Amino acid sequence: MLIIGIFYLIILIGCVLFYVLYVDIFSFYLLLAAIITPVLLLIVMLICARKIKMSMLSLSASCGEGEIAPVVLSIKNDSIFAVSCIKITVGYKSKLDGIEKRLELHTPIFAKNEQQICLKISAEYCGIIEVRLIKARIYDMIRLFSKRLRCKNITASVMVCPKMIPIEPQLALYQNFDSESDRFSKRQAGDDPSEIFQLHEYRPGDKMNRIHWKASVRQDELIVKEFSKPVSNDIAFIICPPSHMDENDSGIAESYSRIMCAAASLSFAMLENDALHTFIWSANGKNISAAVADTESYLNFLSAIFSYKIDVSKPYDAIEGYFSQLGGGSAPKFSHIIIITDGADEQLYDSLGSDEYGLKKTVICCLPNSKKAPMPQETDDMTQFIFVGGESGMSALSDMII
Repeated sequence: MLIIGIFYLIILIGCVLFYVLYVDIFSFYLLLAAIITPVLLLIVMLICARKIKMSMLSLSASCGEGEIAPVVLSIKNDSIFAVSCIKITVGYKSKLDGIEKRLELHTPIFAKNEQQICLKISAEYCGIIEVRLIKARIYDMIRLFSKRLRCKNITASVMVCPKMIPIEPQLALYQNFDSESDRFSKRQAGDDPSEIFQLHEYRPGDKMNRIHWKASVRQDELIVKEFSKPVSNDIAFIICPPSHMDENDSGIAESYSRIMCAAASLSFAMLENDALHTFIWSANGKNISAAVADTESYLNFLSAIFSYKIDVSKPYDAIEGYFSQLGGGSAPKFSHIIIITDGADEQLYDSLGSDEYGLKKTVICCLPNSKKAPMPQETDDMTQFIFVGGESGMSALSDMII
């Protein structure tokens, strides 16, 4: 704009000199045009600034890791004048690391028109991405003047779900038989007579005490009841933030995405088999838990855990907090504790506690692709270490027994 202003000033001085040296109607009109044109451009720009409205929305509440976040910026111009250029600065950041990145856009705005701009924000890692309009400035036709537009509270957010790898772990389900459940499997029959799973025609070998006599009378044939199979919540996943990193490390989001990829893959494998489970993580110095029974509760869990910034200062707080509460009787006793972290060290071994509670513990260490799996340290019979990532990828999760 400074160069254009200097250029215009030179033209204006030239028009004045031309009019002084050659006093005639043409030189007068030329000088008048040089004076009036920027005034008219300024008035038009100010009118457009009052008539332009902007908003931001997300076309979808969530997207997958590695996709483009579906965020659209809408610009509506109600004036009869077009704008040659609007300069827009958009900021976006993940709640997990809080590192904001910026995107700059330049585009014209047509008269009496509403246009939408798809912001190409790459959802490289999982988490909740918050997008905000930082500033917007419009220019006149020759870019001699500019006007900053009001753009407060123009925001949008989208949740980036972690990548899910199809796996088929063996679901042995170390069930705590002392626990009771009021939930029943929708896919498999069982032996609980408190609820009927389904009815079918009598087949040789069916027990006579399971015949549904009222239904048999109505159907005029023998109908047999299949009882339901109760499902209990005896598996807990403890999510640990990346270790051996400081809060300014650029690799935090990448490491955390590997951890959440393992958690998501195991969670969906369990949901496909009606295996209820609970996620436990630490935030603001206390443990938070979320039970997952279906896709909706899984998405609610993601929304909850992604709402907190990653705290790498105490990576094993969730483990220590759970065993501390378990010893005090304020935490439920699960039959199998699955700990998901990005590595193994002495502090992790110390956090696992003793075998006094009789819990089966599995530690899943999600390593970078370039890192080889270390030799696992000798532990008690109830603790198992599984190293994923590296050369084996997530396929090692198919070998585990839940």
